[in-house]
Amino acid sequence: MLSWLEKQGKILLITKAVRVFSYGFMSLVIPFYLRYLNFSLEFIGIVITISLLSGVFFNIFVGVYGDLLGRRRSLQLFSIFMIISSILFIVGNLASIVLASIFGVISVTGTETGPFLSIEQAALTKFTGNEKRTLTFSFYNFIGYTFSALGSLFSGLPGLFLSQSISFMILLLVFGSIGLLLLYLYSILGDSLEVKSEKVRITLTPETKKIMIKLSILFSIDAFGGGFIIQSILSLWFRIRFNIMLSDQAWIFFIGGIITALSFFLAERIARRIGLLNTMVFTHIPSNVFLLLIAFANTPIVAIILLFLRQSLSQMDVPTRQSYMMAIVRPEERVSLSSATNIPRAIAQASSPYLSTYSLAVGILSLPFLLSGSLKIIYDILIFITFRNIKPPEELEKEKHS
Repeated sequence: MLSWLEKQGKILLITKAVRVFSYGFMSLVIPFYLRYLNFSLEFIGIVITISLLSGVFFNIFVGVYGDLLGRRRSLQLFSIFMIISSILFIVGNLASIVLASIFGVISVTGTETGPFLSIEQAALTKFTGNEKRTLTFSFYNFIGYTFSALGSLFSGLPGLFLSQSISFMILLLVFGSIGLLLLYLYSILGDSLEVKSEKVRITLTPETKKIMIKLSILFSIDAFGGGFIIQSILSLWFRIRFNIMLSDQAWIFFIGGIITALSFFLAERIARRIGLLNTMVFTHIPSNVFLLLIAFANTPIVAIILLFLRQSLSQMDVPTRQSYMMAIVRPEERVSLSSATNIPRAIAQASSPYLSTYSLAVGILSLPFLLSGSLKIIYDILIFITFRNIKPPEELEKEKHS
């Protein structure tokens, strides 16, 4: 299976799986755990914001020092931070929670925009060819969302048999254990992740700099909109709007995650037919229409159906976007482009969760969905207009032979 992918690439699929499994349950557990500790909705919004901003700092670190320190060492460092943050969350006081959100390399979105992603998606292109690049990213994200969904399901499992306090402790200990497992897996990879170049500092071409600036601005619009409805916020919304508890939400986000995971293979097939950028845009717009409609759902069934419809389309742009980005620049520029675009995305995404938690606290429950859907549709239109004439090598080659 995956015969086109080298052994090191397959190990990266495993690291993706175990890491996002932890993100899947932590994105649901954090708001419930903090409410259990009697922290306010506003404080939960602050913790989410700090977590996202710490991802910005770590992405800057990766972009500037990642190849100097070494990709493997950087990944191992972030794995250690995961272990430390699990202990800090267990301590459970205000200072330890804030420190955990700073150093935890956790995802409150259920997905990734952090330093692991910046390094891994650049490294993954070393272990596959151009013709299989989009398919490889589809597998990478399929595995990611499948295990994120399993993580979501796992979040409700301890609470079925154990007290609330013990179940939270178990989940946090599992998170730390996953950091330990990642530390081991990255050690197996050795130097295979590193850039084989005499010069580690890379000078970006003027064209790449222009692409980087444009993508950073556009991704920021999309991420700012997405920040209003990240998984932790959705979890709070279902709890406040329909009084759905964690054990039931676990099933909702599990099914939604599986739907998303299956969509990646369809995305790869669509991309082969109509191109990467077209797939990004023409699947994303209808998904955001469903997102807007959730604002008007007056029953949990309607809201859940609309969420599932959105999930069937909303992430098809992820493997196609990753593949597109890695294709339109030189191999040695890929980590820089990945981290440079992830940084403004993370900053923008960190700006909106507090606004969402505040709107939930004051009872304006539809606002996060209305703002998110509108901003994301604007992004879709703008990225199509801006990049419709910039195509990856395989699409240019296809045009030559058509």
